[in-house]
Amino acid sequence: MSLREILKVASDEALRSGQKDTRRILSYALSKFINQEKEFGFKEWTSELEIETMRSHVKALRKAAEQMKDTKWHSDYLEEAKFIERLLPILPTLEETVDLVRPYAETAKNLGMFIGAVMKDYKGKLDPAVVRQVGIQLGLKQ
Repeated sequence: MSLREILKVASDEALRSGQKDTRRILSYALSKFINQEKEFGFKEWTSELEIETMRSHVKALRKAAEQMKDTKWHSDYLEEAKFIERLLPILPTLEETVDLVRPYAETAKNLGMFIGAVMKDYKGKLDPAVVRQVGIQLGLKQ
């Protein structure tokens, strides 16, 4: 079952059981898929694209929470981000990422080529910021 399908089922269950806050969170998350489909050049959903879309949504929620640190909405945004994160696959640790990407560093000429090669093979499965950090640790130059 895809991530979108999981969110849809959970949203329907929340509607039936009267969980308004959960339904609101899931509906907003599902709207991100609709927005993505409307983007120019969208072709089709892949599991990687679904995960990337939700990770981007979580990142935006966390950024909004940070910007509203002294308001009543701060905790709401954080709770929403945590709720969605629980539905996402767990990313490898830094040590696991190093082990996965070390062979790419041996053949890459620079940091950009390294990140491009790794993300081509691991899109949606590795955090690009962590891949960049690992590349720098492995001595790749920009």
